[in-house]
Amino acid sequence: MPISKNKRNKSGKSRTTLREHKKKGKILKPAFSQLESKLEGKLFHSNWTYDRLPEMIWAIIIRSAYSQELALQHFKKIISFIKNSPLRDQFKDISITSISELDTELREQLVKVITSDTHVAEALSILRLFPSLPAKETWYKYLPTTTPDINLLMLAVGKTLFHQTQEATDCRWLRIMVLVAANKIHIPIEIIKELLHYPNLGDQRSVRPMIRSLEMTFLVENKAWPTGFWKECWENTPCLALNELKQNSDKNNNDVNSVNLMHDQLIRHWKKTHDTTEIDAKHDCVFGIALYSLKLIRECIEGNVSSGILGRLSLRSLFENYVTLHYLITKNEDVLWKKWRKYGAGQAKLNALRFDENLTPPKYINQEILEIIASEDTWEEYLDIELGNWTNLDLRKLSIESNLKEFYDTYYSWTSGFAHGHWGVIREAEFTTCGNPLHRLHRIPQSIPLQNVSNDLELIFNKILDDLDITYSKFPYRLEL
Repeated sequence: MPISKNKRNKSGKSRTTLREHKKKGKILKPAFSQLESKLEGKLFHSNWTYDRLPEMIWAIIIRSAYSQELALQHFKKIISFIKNSPLRDQFKDISITSISELDTELREQLVKVITSDTHVAEALSILRLFPSLPAKETWYKYLPTTTPDINLLMLAVGKTLFHQTQEATDCRWLRIMVLVAANKIHIPIEIIKELLHYPNLGDQRSVRPMIRSLEMTFLVENKAWPTGFWKECWENTPCLALNELKQNSDKNNNDVNSVNLMHDQLIRHWKKTHDTTEIDAKHDCVFGIALYSLKLIRECIEGNVSSGILGRLSLRSLFENYVTLHYLITKNEDVLWKKWRKYGAGQAKLNALRFDENLTPPKYINQEILEIIASEDTWEEYLDIELGNWTNLDLRKLSIESNLKEFYDTYYSWTSGFAHGHWGVIREAEFTTCGNPLHRLHRIPQSIPLQNVSNDLELIFNKILDDLDITYSKFPYRLEL
């Protein structure tokens, strides 16, 4: 299905579209990845969550302990102190590490201003939880010994983990204004005026991106404190699962009855349309694929796996069955029906010979059945073994040939990940996000039910029945789950 150049994405996200990705070999590269390749060794990544958030944790705590208005008033008091200090050139930054690098007297003056409000000082007592806090003796001198409020810390970090939240932007604004006050950055007076009026502008859509882009240009070079902060958060606080486990109750007697009824209808139609005991590759293929596909669905329902990994593997297999059948019906050439059948018999012969000559068969293999399949249509000495695909087309090309490319994009790629054990599907099936903000939303093991595949199995199977009806008409029945 062609992609419109002007088609908007459904999520509304600002992102590089598939069309805008640049193909390099078998890799699709988005815009920033293309830029990174061109500027290799010259481009540096700046991470708010991992590096700069811990450095601004004192400001983040203040912002969460107060309303925005009161927090910014306190921030402005700090900015004013730095701007009016005769030693303002010594202020490199307002980060935890930069504060620790100030001369003792100046550092104490700054921390005293930061903790001058009783409510702020009580909130900042949270910093006592971190043994690796740089210059902790100075902070402890001005912090009360009240019990730190771990819930406030979790709330504060939770509100600022994402770098574009209002709370994070307010703290990033503070950092920029301190750098301006300390003559560490020089920007046009018009921009400074806009920043001074923050956040009381009628429209912040221009000033907030400017704050973020300015702030992120100042990298954190010494990562000892950020590393220590996150390490101590991990060691001293528990994981909290965001998702509650739900009982998986896919099994539905009505669905089982529907499958049984469909099986009976297919057998009846098979009998009506079966008119010879000779080899009929076309008839066997059409009904064989339909019955095999229905068995996949039955096992999903009876095995209660429609919301599990096996359900997705079944969906992948069902889709491949549909593409094969649709391709054969679209071409409708006697030689192709026979080629498809011969290929399957050849695979049986290949495995029968392997297990007869070299390999010990695994427990699931019935060698006798393989031998029968390999020689039931023709003597095996006349049966060639095709080592490639029976059409010399991969499934993607087969889908294109069958006008099913959209179906391929919808059903094949992600379900294939479950067959191959790719990270993405393992992440979906076996991990959830930790709800403790102090753990940076990391992944924790928790097997949760996946989205139910029953409706998709039904949709694809009914497409198979549409093809069956085209080939052997007067089959009006469709599966309803």
